[in-house]
Amino acid sequence: MLEPAYRWVPEYAETYGDIAADVGHRLGRTMDDEQCLILDAIYAENEPGRPTCFEVGLVAPRQNLKTAVLEV
Repeated sequence: MLEPAYRWVPEYAETYGDIAADVGHRLGRTMDDEQCLILDAIYAENEPGRPTCFEVGLVAPRQNLKTAVLEV
């Protein structure tokens, strides 16, 4: 997987993005590597119960990159 040209995510201790991707897969929506990066940022935590980010911004040319992630 190639790293995106521009990407900034605050440092975090752990993420539950893999669990969200697994739920999407079980619902028939398998995530691409790029989509998993977004899920990792959305579900990142500094400590249990404390999200790293309260908002996530995404600019991408592919519609399925944004739509599929939000569906999951």
